[in-house]
Amino acid sequence: MEFAVANLIRIRNPLVGLSKEQLRRDVDLFATEHGLEAEAPLLYKGALAAQSPAALDDIEELDEADRIVLREEVTHRFKLPRTLYMTIILNSIAAAIQGWDQTGSNGANLTFGVRFGIPDDSAYCEANGISEADCTKNAWIVGFVNSCPYIAIALFCAWISDPVNEYIGRRGTIFVAAIFSVFAPIGSGLSQSWGQLAVCRVLLGIGMGLKEVTVPVFSAEIVPASVRGGLVMSWQIWTAFGIFLGTVANLVVMVRFQDKHPAASAANRVCRTLVPSPGDYSLAPPLSPPSRSSSVFGSCRSRLDG
Repeated sequence: MEFAVANLIRIRNPLVGLSKEQLRRDVDLFATEHGLEAEAPLLYKGALAAQSPAALDDIEELDEADRIVLREEVTHRFKLPRTLYMTIILNSIAAAIQGWDQTGSNGANLTFGVRFGIPDDSAYCEANGISEADCTKNAWIVGFVNSCPYIAIALFCAWISDPVNEYIGRRGTIFVAAIFSVFAPIGSGLSQSWGQLAVCRVLLGIGMGLKEVTVPVFSAEIVPASVRGGLVMSWQIWTAFGIFLGTVANLVVMVRFQDKHPAASAANRVCRTLVPSPGDYSLAPPLSPPSRSSSVFGSCRSRLDG
């Protein structure tokens, strides 16, 4: 029964049953439509191999070198062209940038509310005579600014990613997404109001959305089926690595410049999490910035011990 169900849901090879003449006409038409006339003989060999992958020895159009390459896709799965590995590396960098984009502004959340006149910390609001209602409204604004990239992904990228890919292709879409990923963070760093920051984060979300729906698909389309799962999953692995890098960068910046910041005690709270001091749960008073030779964890220890 299970075998019958598996056969029913198995995708049928669309090339099975086509004659060589029909297959040749289809290949020539495809090559002509996409400007690949010079590669038509190679495409025809690939179509024959895809039509009968289990009968390579019976395909007279293939020579022994062709058969060796096709067999090595199974026996030597990771014997791939250097250009393909370079492409996967670049796709992995795109994934790491995706993770960085998700966490790169976490440190700013501790301070941009005060800088832009929308403080949402209840203690700060009480100390500065800001009403509870205004403080609550500010919290909604801060939350909106934080969610802008994901709102943009849901409202824009979910709808435009497919036509953009259709119109300018995978690489063109990745290039456009990279432009957004470069200039949106620069704009965020130069913003002078929460409205400007929200607009920049919307633009960042457009870049994130186009990138995250295109790069994994592009990776899946260019690698052999035998290694497709592992190489495509590298997207998630490197996204997690980018999240780690973004978190570390936030920690470094906050520890280095906390005394020049309105929310100076925020870095101490981060340090308290990383390097707890037994028996002491009060916030350590801010000290002078650590020397350039000090490590992040050493800086935390010096602050907490002080």
